[in-house]
Amino acid sequence: MEAEDNRTDRARDGIQHLQGAARELIKAGRALLDVAEDVVDDPAAIDTLIGALGALGDAATGRTSTPPEDDGDAGGDPGAPVERITVA
Repeated sequence: MEAEDNRTDRARDGIQHLQGAARELIKAGRALLDVAEDVVDDPAAIDTLIGALGALGDAATGRTSTPPEDDGDAGGDPGAPVERITVA
């Protein structure tokens, strides 16, 4: 009987966590709709939104908005991001 009560408690906890996650998704959706409404009301906000999304994407991928400095290496795209790999 005690094992059954334990499973019931764990199931209840799981449902509560899922409900909390669902509430957070709803909040995120509402925030996104608020931004969409602002863009509809003020088309100039699109530039700001695109810039913010670009910066967020750069941050997520580890890129920066400034090109890397030229280290005198010939060839290649000077504006392309450089990945330096340390070999031990």
